[in-house]
Amino acid sequence: MASRTAPSRRPAASPQRHLRVVRPDEPSGYLKYGRAGEVARPTDRAVGMLILATGALVLVGIAMVLSASSVSAYDRFGSSFLFFNRQVAYAAVGAIAALVMVRIGYRAWKRLAGPALIATFGLLLLVLVPGVGRVAGG
Repeated sequence: MASRTAPSRRPAASPQRHLRVVRPDEPSGYLKYGRAGEVARPTDRAVGMLILATGALVLVGIAMVLSASSVSAYDRFGSSFLFFNRQVAYAAVGAIAALVMVRIGYRAWKRLAGPALIATFGLLLLVLVPGVGRVAGG
């Protein structure tokens, strides 16, 4: 009589882990994506979300300036878009300044942090000096 063997049991299906091959010349913290040779740091998505959120807030702020000031600007200055145009110009200057600041390496920012903090405190104290500041609105 032929003996019957119990069928082999496989373990329960576990979620497969996706493994990635890391080449010696590729830092392990980098993820490949897009075209051949492009690498993205894991923080690139977070930076993109930060830029998107900042841009959305700037656009909403510009729309609110137009909404809140168009009637009074037309009444006082003859143009509904006076404050809106100023705000757009300030946003453009801020965007250009942000692009310039992004190009500066973090080591330079670390070197500038101490002097910038001292300069900030100096400017804050400067407004307390009589004759330097200007009283506005009482």
